[in-house]
Amino acid sequence: DVADDVALESRLKRVSLPALRTLQIVAPPPLRGRITHYVDHLRVLPPLLSGDDLRAHGMAPGPAFGTLLDEARRAQLRGAIATRAAALQWLQQRLDDERRRTC
Repeated sequence: DVADDVALESRLKRVSLPALRTLQIVAPPPLRGRITHYVDHLRVLPPLLSGDDLRAHGMAPGPAFGTLLDEARRAQLRGAIATRAAALQWLQQRLDDERRRTC
């Protein structure tokens, strides 16, 4: 379930791989399966956008960088963006919406 993937990554993204491997050994079976899914599929899924992309679209580094990259990652995990081209289009739309709100 994609909503679970977003929540799962939110909870586990700051946990080290050795700690996750330990949890895979000691966790009860349902949780072990979710941790394995995270380690084998979500953790290795490369992000579709980077800070370089944000800078290329005219953003200055700052707190908004992390927020926007987190939003992009959640959209990726939900399946709303699945390719780099779709991610760049998502970014442009997001930035255009933000500019319209501030004008």
